[in-house]
Amino acid sequence: MAKWKNWSGAVSCQPEKIVYPRSQEEIITVIQEAKQKGKNIRVVGSGHSFTPLVETNSIIMSLDQHSGVTKIDFSQCQAWVHAGTKLYLLNPFLNKEGMAMENLGDIDRQSIAGAISTGTHGTGINFRNISSQAIALTLVTAQGEVIECSEKENVEVFKAAQVSLGALGIISEIKLQLIPKYHLQSEKKVRGFNLSLDELPQSLAENRHYELFWLPGTDRVIEKKLNTVESGQDRPGTWKDSLEYMVENGLLWFFCECHRFFPGSSFGINKAMSKLGIFIEGKKSGSSEQVFASPRKIRFNEMEYAVPFDKGLEAIGELDAWIKKEKIRVSFPAEIRFSQGDDIYLSPSQGRNSIYIAIHQYKGIPYEEYFRGAEKIFRRYQGRPHWGKMHFLEAKDLKELYPNWNSFHNIRRELDPQGIFLNPYLKKLFGVAP
Repeated sequence: MAKWKNWSGAVSCQPEKIVYPRSQEEIITVIQEAKQKGKNIRVVGSGHSFTPLVETNSIIMSLDQHSGVTKIDFSQCQAWVHAGTKLYLLNPFLNKEGMAMENLGDIDRQSIAGAISTGTHGTGINFRNISSQAIALTLVTAQGEVIECSEKENVEVFKAAQVSLGALGIISEIKLQLIPKYHLQSEKKVRGFNLSLDELPQSLAENRHYELFWLPGTDRVIEKKLNTVESGQDRPGTWKDSLEYMVENGLLWFFCECHRFFPGSSFGINKAMSKLGIFIEGKKSGSSEQVFASPRKIRFNEMEYAVPFDKGLEAIGELDAWIKKEKIRVSFPAEIRFSQGDDIYLSPSQGRNSIYIAIHQYKGIPYEEYFRGAEKIFRRYQGRPHWGKMHFLEAKDLKELYPNWNSFHNIRRELDPQGIFLNPYLKKLFGVAP
């Protein structure tokens, strides 16, 4: 049997086989064969989800070989992309064609379909998640039928499929709405935690993208601003990049290892890290995809919740107080980001602007006490979990958080009545009987 594990190593399984279709026709063939044999299929992108979304003892389908841009409409600034295309390959290609995605996340290792299906997002209160940049999808159903859906065609299916966790069918192709290529300048600065929160409305209004990296238990944050600048040369790597890489990966790894072997050192580690933040202060600029993405080599586990914007600061304050009171030992930065609301059925930002609060724990260090305690706080503020990050909610909890929960599942049952695209985790998440 084949073996598979996710990026963090927290989820692993032995599927019956892993298949690599190269075309939509081959995807249909795999589905038809699985249906005949009573097998289930889970699709994997890059394995960057921290939850058991892919875990199965049946069939895993990788779309790595179903990759590439198939068509470009320069007049409308749109591109059709195979679902398995990795963002780190897609974005430089688009740049050469004079186009870019309007917003991206902190890493670019994901496949475009994986990023869309889990509600992956960047930051910027005037920008929605990556799923919102998909304006049409080609979906292969459990019957092997091909459905074209968009804002104008099969609209309800489209709104369900934009964030679907791979439960409606297999996305084969994605039509992206892009914008003309642009350059960004990144500015990082160490600031006081409370001061940054007090000035948050002004910071969001003055910057295209804005986020905070917070060291729990300390009063310091690293503030990151991204703004457009005049076009220039795509930047090569510099010594400043090397220093930043060393601090954010090498030194952080060293301190996390110290915490792993000496748990009592975590608060001292965070204070030291907050002081070392001055070494990554400064500005850099380049094409958008160069500046959005950061190399992340350290393995960790993560939980992230989208809290309504008007309740986000209160939730962050309560989280800070709880960590200090309970002396929760964590030596990995938390990340605070922002998103505009959307109308996608299972998007964590559905119907509301949101503050995303992501907490992390280094691989090999227990995380459950930290994550469960934080989740209780997020839930008090009607927080919704990121679908690719760890959480402990089940169907009865989730149903209360999503106004279109029943609509999504009516569509899911219609497209996949036998549950070919489900696994035990999704059945628990969706309240489907085993």
